[in-house]
Amino acid sequence: MERSDEGMGLRRVLAAVVVGALVSACQSSGGRPSVSPSPSTRSVRPGTEIAGSSAHPWKARLSLFFLELGRQRLLAVDVRTGKRRVVPLPHLAIGDYPFQLVRVGNRLVFPCREGTCDVDTSLTSIERLGDSWFYVPDAARRLVWLMTLDPKSPETVRALKAVRAVGLDGRVMVRSVRPPHGDWPSMAAGRGLVFQRRRAMVVWDPRTKKITRRLPDAIGWVAGWGDLLAWCAPGCGRLYVRDLGTGHTETAVPPSGFWTFCGGTDAAISPDGRWLAVPVETTKRFHRTHAHQRSAVLLVDVASGTARLIPDSSFPSHCSQETWDSSGRYLFMWGGAAVAEYRLGTRRAIRLHVHLPKAASFMAAS
Repeated sequence: MERSDEGMGLRRVLAAVVVGALVSACQSSGGRPSVSPSPSTRSVRPGTEIAGSSAHPWKARLSLFFLELGRQRLLAVDVRTGKRRVVPLPHLAIGDYPFQLVRVGNRLVFPCREGTCDVDTSLTSIERLGDSWFYVPDAARRLVWLMTLDPKSPETVRALKAVRAVGLDGRVMVRSVRPPHGDWPSMAAGRGLVFQRRRAMVVWDPRTKKITRRLPDAIGWVAGWGDLLAWCAPGCGRLYVRDLGTGHTETAVPPSGFWTFCGGTDAAISPDGRWLAVPVETTKRFHRTHAHQRSAVLLVDVASGTARLIPDSSFPSHCSQETWDSSGRYLFMWGGAAVAEYRLGTRRAIRLHVHLPKAASFMAAS
């Protein structure tokens, strides 16, 4: 992810956004609207329920969740039966955030007027995690990093005053500390936060206040999970996946007919850390002869670096968005108006008959 010091504009502009619940484009960064939490809710203790969403728990073996910003609501869909439930989210904050809806453990985290909030996957209660300008998830460690803006920072800079990590109960796990130069982190990996520098990325540990890794020629972050970090070389024509604990690194290139990887919150690493699902874009020649860009999904074996294109994973969109279910067996892909499912060990992806609202733009799974 490339960071802009002039304004921190985030992600391509969408009419409404639904963000994959697992962390998870090469050209994205972040910003928060000027929303002031009301005094009555701003003082609520972190981990306290601020709203009940339903008296009847949502029960489904495999669910997809969609966040509709314009209507301030969450849509849950049972993948197998098609059953649906709509949950109003009046506390939802609308803005251009690095992360919108991310599953951390059994909670769905999202930006709210009170800072950062979450709702359980059974859709019974909404709780406040704490004050923040925006958040960065560390789903592998079940932590949520909360970012506090420096009120003295100019509007053109918007430097951070502090970052801190909280658990799903709102308890502070890592105390507040100012990040280097007040910069905005791109993501969490390797027990710390990842920052974009000029033609490089660094991993910084807020506990020790030290930079633990430097990755030269790392231009765009792609995905992260635990100690695993995936990023692009300049131009995103080559992909690197590194275990920050062991230093083991694998590389991959787009298959024939494709020319660049997508990243940011589009790619996703499986919960067991074995697989990276990353969208790739069609060649420039394809763009000249077709009305729309297309993308398909590449499945990368993290241990060996071998990669294969998932058959029937092509979408008529700039970059599809991927997310894994909690077991790591099912990969869900969204692009345009289509949703597809791929189960590990099978030959190809299958299209799901999921009717999406026009305002829905991203996907989350549990």
